[in-house]
Amino acid sequence: MGKLSQFASVTSASLEHFVFVPPTAAMKAARTLVLANLGYAPGAAPALNWGTLAAVLRGLRRASPLGRILIVDRLCPASSAEAIFQRIGLTDALDAEMRAAPVDALTRRAYPVPRTPPVHASSLSLPEYLSEFDCVVVVATAEAAAGAFKGSVSLLEHLLPCEAALPPRDDPQRYHDLYHTVAPHVDAAALEVRLSRDETRILSGSNLLALDETACRLLGQPVAEYLKAL
Repeated sequence: MGKLSQFASVTSASLEHFVFVPPTAAMKAARTLVLANLGYAPGAAPALNWGTLAAVLRGLRRASPLGRILIVDRLCPASSAEAIFQRIGLTDALDAEMRAAPVDALTRRAYPVPRTPPVHASSLSLPEYLSEFDCVVVVATAEAAAGAFKGSVSLLEHLLPCEAALPPRDDPQRYHDLYHTVAPHVDAAALEVRLSRDETRILSGSNLLALDETACRLLGQPVAEYLKAL
């Protein structure tokens, strides 16, 4: 196991038995942001199992019965968002204090990259109120296709607008600026790992790097180079 897994807590459960334990920041939170991997276009299969996202929303609602919860994803084009929300059952599942929106529908501002010097950019265009949410939760899927691992860290790029361009995927510093700018605002994450057609594990915790490293090992993959670089 790598250093991240040694020092960060990662909880694992089957999809059927997954119960999301909300972070302390979620307790009585007035506003919570959920970045979820919902899908990209009408007609495509939803990226997340509904059970994973539903468990997270139940946990957040228990923590804050009256708080506002905003669920977002980078849906391109943004005009496809409502069809996706309806197709996966999200629209009907929202209570009076929940809403869903494509990231491109949110107002934005430039967030300075806190690491000096930044690797690719000095600032990133992110949702304006990212830093003002009481709680931020990431709900992602893990995938290792064609040797390219995607997980909770890579999902952070879904906070960027559709027009944004990222460095090439083979650049080990691809997510440097994004991770160091966004991760400090993230309080918890749930990561869905599909091990086979009949087995899905849900990893949860507060450390995105530890979650992704654990997912790599569950999938029998070496830890992604960009995770090592972070």
